[in-house]
Parts: sequence; C-alpha cells; structure tokens
Amino acid sequence: MTITDAIIYGIIQAVCEFLPISSSGHLALLPKYLNIQDPGVTFDLYLHIGTILSLVVYFRKDLIKIAAAKIELLKDPKNLLKVTGYKAFVVNMIFATLVSIFVILILKPLSGAFGRSPELIAFNLAFFGGLLYWFDRGAGEKKQAELEKVDLKFSVLMGAAQAIAIFPGVSRSGITLTMGRYLKFDRKTVAEFTFLLSIPIVLIGSAYKALKILQGEESLLFEPSMALVGIIVAFFVGLAVIHYFLKLIKKIPFISFFIYRALLAILIIT
Repeated sequence: MTITDAIIYGIIQAVCEFLPISSSGHLALLPKYLNIQDPGVTFDLYLHIGTILSLVVYFRKDLIKIAAAKIELLKDPKNLLKVTGYKAFVVNMIFATLVSIFVILILKPLSGAFGRSPELIAFNLAFFGGLLYWFDRGAGEKKQAELEKVDLKFSVLMGAAQAIAIFPGVSRSGITLTMGRYLKFDRKTVAEFTFLLSIPIVLIGSAYKALKILQGEESLLFEPSMALVGIIVAFFVGLAVIHYFLKLIKKIPFISFFIYRALLAILIIT
C-alpha cells in the first residue's frame, strides 16, 4: 500500500461513512480496483477512528452535555426509565448501544465468514438502499422533542439496526436512518442520533482490535504509518462531510442514494 492508496482509503471512508452508501462495502472492494493486497477489516476499523474523531470534534458540545447527563443519571440509577429531557435522550442512546453490542456479538462469526463476499456486498447495497428509499417516502416528521422521554422500542430497534451494519454494504448511517424513518422521525433528528450513537461502538471495536494485535492474536496486513495517513485524511474530510450532510439532509432526495447503491451492486456482480 502506498501513501496515495491510504489517502484514497481515507477519503472513501469519510464520504461513505456519513452518506448512507456504506463505507465498509466500498473499502472491501478497493483492493480489487487499486490492485493491492486487502489490508483487512482491521485497517477499515482504524480508518473509522478518523471519522469518529471528526464526530467528536463536530459534536463536542453535545458530548459534553451527554457526559454531564450520565453523571447525573449515576446519582439516581433507579429512575432511568422515568427521566425526561436531555437525560432521556442519553438513556435512549445507552440502551441502543447495549443492544448493538449484544447483537454484534451474535452476528460477528457470520460476518467474519461471509461479510466481505462481493455477492453479499452487492445484495446489501441494493436491498438496504431500497429499504431506505421505501421507508423515507412514507415517514413522518417527529422532532427532537419526541426523544426527550425514554423510548425502549426506539432504542432497541435503533441499536439492533446499527449492529446489522457489521456486514459490509449495509451502511451504518443508512440502516439507522432507515429505522429512524420507519419510526417516523425526521431526517435531521435521526442523523444526529445516528452519528452520536456510532461513537462508542467504533471506539469499543477499535480498542478490541488493538488488544488482539498487542496480544499477538492478529497480525497487521499493513504498515501502521499508512493507517495513520488514512486516519488523518478521514478526519479532515469527515468534518466537511458531516457539516454539509446535516445542512442538506432535508433536501437530498433519498432515491439518489438508492440508485447509486443499485448501480454499484450491478457493477460488482458483472
């Protein structure tokens, strides 16, 4: 892998992570078109650190509020289901994260065995792209205020949806946007919840992979310096993508994402 390859990986990760078109699906296909050895899921995961850092910087004020709310919740954990306001928003996020972890642990062996298959990636791109367009068409416009009460149905379904994105081609932002629109929430509310929800899962995954490498249970198929280049590029490009996506999300026709994903799926299998 060259520096140019690492830069391309970083750009693809940043653009495809926040748009509902699947960063993991694109990254899994890149080795074929760059004519390089596949650096594996571990490289993809470390690129996610770059986009997570861009989320942390962009939503830093929200994260400070979340941290303060968690401290308040720890003082009275017995009333978790009764809280309202921003504390309820945080409780919804905590439950969704726990569900994601549980479902990911169940799906991980299956993902490891078949996840990077071009045929499965093509299917996921087209199928889940179609679901996003279908549910977006009939969705309502519930606002942020609707999340200011503990909603276990919302938390469980959003957490489970995020976990399905362990399969390349599904798209973390795409599947959670789909679920949010199915539950009738407006695009911007779901997008912001989705972005914040991804932070703990990716950080936990990155820490787990790092531990495996340190223990010698997994080997690196890439130079650490190339991963650093990819992370830096993903961080700066990610900041721009988050900013403009949230500004334009109310206006973007979701059928355009479906068409792109369907065309990419056809390209993969032909």
